Amino acid sequence: MKKIISRLILSLIILVIFVVVVVWLLIDPIAKSAVQSGASVALGVKTSLKTISVRPLRGTVVMNGLTIANPEGFSSVHLMDAGRFEVEVATASLLSDTVEIRRLELDGLEVHIEQKLPFSNVAKIMKNIKSSSAEKDKDKSDGTKVEVERVLIKNVVAYFHLPSVMGKANIVKVPVPLIELKNVSSDKTGSVAGQLVAQLFPAILSSIIKNGQGLVPAEFLNDLDSQVLDLGRSLGEETSKLIKPIGDKLKEIPVDGAGKTLDKGAKDVMQRIFGGQKETQDQQ
Repeated sequence: MKKIISRLILSLIILVIFVVVVVWLLIDPIAKSAVQSGASVALGVKTSLKTISVRPLRGTVVMNGLTIANPEGFSSVHLMDAGRFEVEVATASLLSDTVEIRRLELDGLEVHIEQKLPFSNVAKIMKNIKSSSAEKDKDKSDGTKVEVERVLIKNVVAYFHLPSVMGKANIVKVPVPLIELKNVSSDKTGSVAGQLVAQLFPAILSSIIKNGQGLVPAEFLNDLDSQVLDLGRSLGEETSKLIKPIGDKLKEIPVDGAGKTLDKGAKDVMQRIFGGQKETQDQQ
């Protein structure tokens, strides 16, 4: 009898070890698939991830190479390409209805904002996010919420692909300093990856808009700012808190007697494209 019990216990131990090993080996591929699927559903475009490393005992997740594709009809290389994500999670919260993330840090983010009249690629993505959010509202089933204590996004560079002038490319580079957000809470439920992407997308765009003043035509920034604010309202109060509007709308400055208007930043861009000297203070 003792031998039978001993063998049974040994068999159970071996089975547990086997299950743990299998789960340990499969956790990264499962997490990678979940991140790609959640982000793709939230944004309505293909999202791919190069690598992910999940360490459940430490409560950390490290991701590299998250790339968000452009909507159909746009030619820039991609919409967003992220560098290294580091996420620190309160492990006990993984089994609760609210996942608590202590820190989310992203180092390196490249954003391509492409304008093709009458829409931009980010405008289409924001429309997809609103549509996805509306679908979740119809689904009454319970889901997981997300709370993030601190978000740090470093080394962001945005490229504005504006309509070409006389066949010449018009690309404006906008560097963005550190983006820091605190106490980020979701209004919605759903996949953790989908919620984070849906919330951080308008917050990142808001910072890009603020830093694009004086470099990107004001008319385009004003329109983009209005779209971001509208998306924030549709996603809920918590998301709206993350968005910093430009305040008073940027004004256009008349240029010569042609009746057309360009802001100072756009005029500088034209000068860089076609050459010529900037106006001196006396000329202005």
